Amino acid sequence: MFYLLDAGGAGLYYFFFALFVAFVLFAILAEAAVMILMKYNVKFKKAFLDSFLANLATFALGFVLIEFVSDFFNSTGLINLFVLYIMSVLMEWGVLFLLNRDKPAKQSFVVAIVMNLPTYAFLVLIGIGR
Repeated sequence: MFYLLDAGGAGLYYFFFALFVAFVLFAILAEAAVMILMKYNVKFKKAFLDSFLANLATFALGFVLIEFVSDFFNSTGLINLFVLYIMSVLMEWGVLFLLNRDKPAKQSFVVAIVMNLPTYAFLVLIGIGR
């Protein structure tokens, strides 16, 4: 009798995990596309790899922040989302600069600002920043 509830709970877990994976893939592809459009990295493989590594570093930063400043993540306000955007830009700027030392730091910074816009705009559109 209660097996249906257990299966439903597991199904929801997989559903939300799949949504998370889809969102991360969207973010990586969107950021790679921005790098290509801005002629920062013209080859898709390089742009995808840089975006993947930048997001991995930002993801690691998120885990550290959750560990030490978990109260910050209890609120989903627009200000918190803006702070997370700034932290993502700064982290990804550092990663991009390290991966592309032949590019000026200013160019890496501008790309980091622009490449995070689609992801955070999507979060605002689905209501995360309310």
